Amino acid sequence: MALSNIEQFDEYTGQILGRLYQKFPVPVRVMASDYFECGPISIANDEYKFTGHDATIFQATAKWLVMAGYIHSPGKKNSFLDSAVLTAKGLELLKLTPSSVEGGQSLGEKLTQAAKDESREAFRTVASEILGLGVRFVSPLIGLSS
Repeated sequence: MALSNIEQFDEYTGQILGRLYQKFPVPVRVMASDYFECGPISIANDEYKFTGHDATIFQATAKWLVMAGYIHSPGKKNSFLDSAVLTAKGLELLKLTPSSVEGGQSLGEKLTQAAKDESREAFRTVASEILGLGVRFVSPLIGLSS
């Protein structure tokens, strides 16, 4: 059964944030082809773009993570993020250890473990937890109740 857009978003969020956590503070290029076999490439205006539903969702996820303030990437292209690095907000979230798992792994460590295990479900679960915590952090700052 094919994953829904939101399930793919959660999985790709986990993969991207996990890689940036592992490489922090070194900036890296984030491309769909680093994570899965991509379809054909479309070339226009000296830029290439992966085609296909999975690549479209991956690219949209990466751009959303930049817009939401989890990633800084000065070299945004259609098909990849260049020199991507976690922002202070992104790093702070990934260094958190959920209160329900006292003394356990931080969220970033969980993503690192998911990468080692190649666990798509773990990426989705941890990414969902990260984004939920991100909303709770930001809501009071912009005047919303958490």
